[in-house]
Amino acid sequence: VLGAELKDLALPKDKAGRTVVNAASVLRVLRTHQSRPVGEGAEERIPRAEIDMASGLVHLDGAAWLRPDEPVPPAEVARDARIIVDYLGSFRHFFGNSVGAVEVYWAFLVWLYAAPLAPHLRQAAIPAGIDPWVYPVYAVLYGRSSGGKTLFTRIAARSMFGFEKMIRSGQFTANRALGLRERMGAIPLLIDDVTRDKFTQHVPDLVRTDGEMGGLYAPIVLTTNRDVSTIPPDLTKRMVTCHIDAAIPENRSVTERLARRAHKEVGTAFYRVCLQRLIPEVRAMRAEIDRDAEGFPDLLARSSAVLRAVLGEALGDVPDWARPLGFASATSLRRCSWTRRSASL
Repeated sequence: VLGAELKDLALPKDKAGRTVVNAASVLRVLRTHQSRPVGEGAEERIPRAEIDMASGLVHLDGAAWLRPDEPVPPAEVARDARIIVDYLGSFRHFFGNSVGAVEVYWAFLVWLYAAPLAPHLRQAAIPAGIDPWVYPVYAVLYGRSSGGKTLFTRIAARSMFGFEKMIRSGQFTANRALGLRERMGAIPLLIDDVTRDKFTQHVPDLVRTDGEMGGLYAPIVLTTNRDVSTIPPDLTKRMVTCHIDAAIPENRSVTERLARRAHKEVGTAFYRVCLQRLIPEVRAMRAEIDRDAEGFPDLLARSSAVLRAVLGEALGDVPDWARPLGFASATSLRRCSWTRRSASL
């Protein structure tokens, strides 16, 4: 089976037509292979990441991938942080509400990096009578065409585990998404270019009835095509809804170059450091819920603080758009489509 999967891998060739095999070419090809869209939910080789909250150990496809005390080279962290910051900053060159787009994408990144840990909190929150959507596991990015939504989700996911995993809109059903999220564990599941019919038919059933009690399953990210112009209010309170009111300019040279570089070169060092710091924070939050503390611990606020701290250490300062976030400010932003003019951070 593995041979059948790998036989069509396209290794790069030199000018003489000879196949080039080196560390960089093999890594690039394998990442492309891992990132291929899921054709069928019954595929045998679905990647899986597991987070052991007690020990802080993270496994990827059965192999140890991150240990709580494992040193992550600061140069690699700084390199990935710079790629992410430059890429996010490039949206300021877009038409429309470009500044708002940067802030929305920053908020989405804050959520996405923490989302694999949300099930651990929901497992305690639901029996305690806390609404599960205060720890959202679904997100949707919608708005203008050419707003960079699909590529941004792919780059953000790749910065986590080194690749992205996606299903196309035509293959999307609620049951397939639920089955895949169980198999993938902590790896985000991307559902690309969802049409209005697919959205109307499957997303409400997926989100409205969500009361999953498992401790580990994939966050689900949907990007929509231009047919989806609004999100029903009963869904916006249960998922992260990101409205992008900006579009790529006609002079795409700068933005396209940064996007290509980010997708090709971004590594996992920045996320690994963030995850090492988030896991003990989430353990403490879970203990707080189990003690029946008043209110609920704010996962988005903790994630925002960790990302800002790691950015500051890696780059020397924090970009002005990387503002502190929390559940209350995110709720305000969601009601107003996460645009700058409605934000109160």
